Amino acid sequence: MSGSYWAGEAIVPARLSFLTLYNPSLGHTDETLHEQILYYHSSKWTEKRRLRGSTDEDSASREHEEQNERLRQIGLAQGMVEFAKFDPDAVGLVHMMRD
Repeated sequence: MSGSYWAGEAIVPARLSFLTLYNPSLGHTDETLHEQILYYHSSKWTEKRRLRGSTDEDSASREHEEQNERLRQIGLAQGMVEFAKFDPDAVGLVHMMRD
């Protein structure tokens, strides 16, 4: 890429959006998925709380929204782990070649 492309662009350093530690053996059903979360931190929700303050009327709905986001992120992480474990030879898949 040429230098002129980057001339007007600001470089934004990478930053962690969220960090979560979970243990899949602590919850085996969708109803107990929340029990798998050992630690969760989201820079998005921390910043929102800081800006709004602690005296917000809709704290229950906000907590529900945060919980849903945690569960979606745990589900995504579990899906990625399971995908990485996938062994096509173990399930008898055949490689297809196309001309």
